[in-house]
Amino acid sequence: RRGELAQAYAMGTAVLELVATIASPYGQTAVQTTLAQIEAITGMETSCRGRVELIRHTAARSGTDVVVLQAEYVLGLLELGQGRLHAAVRQLERTHHEFEERGLLGLGLWPVLSDLIEATALSGDIDEAHRLLALLQTRTLHDPLPFTALVSSRVMAIMAADHNVPQRFATAVAHARSYGNPFEEGRTHLAYGRRLAALGRSEAVEELQISH
Repeated sequence: RRGELAQAYAMGTAVLELVATIASPYGQTAVQTTLAQIEAITGMETSCRGRVELIRHTAARSGTDVVVLQAEYVLGLLELGQGRLHAAVRQLERTHHEFEERGLLGLGLWPVLSDLIEATALSGDIDEAHRLLALLQTRTLHDPLPFTALVSSRVMAIMAADHNVPQRFATAVAHARSYGNPFEEGRTHLAYGRRLAALGRSEAVEELQISH
């Protein structure tokens, strides 16, 4: 969560060796899911997809279907990170539906809804993105988690009216900076740079440089 991905990946790999010595299918798949998420974020597509397949097979034997659901979200994150927006929307829509079916509505650990809004907006379906944003605002109204504030403020900024873009993104960047995760902060600057570029604003260059 602090964005120390290389350290987390090394620790996760070491933990896998440990849990392999005990009968804990859930423990193994939970660690595998975190490793797959890091692979999605860092663009290790082949490893990510292979790990998700392994999670599916392991969970099918042990009945830990919620972990599979988390792994399916990871595939949506992978598609979004690779810029395959329509594929990301399809994957995240399916995953969001499954999360809803199980009553897993919080954004604190698996921000499926916020990523779905971003992918939907980038794919050009603005009306649907606004519908999903209204749902997100209802669900996060009384959610005190800092990570929820970070991801929700970012998508609200992405969806803001043109004249509100600087103010909304100032709030989103402040949340990202205070959270202390360089990946999330960079991702927020990227979204800001994209929006400024769409508005024809020269400040887009600076935001994209910060993000890079």
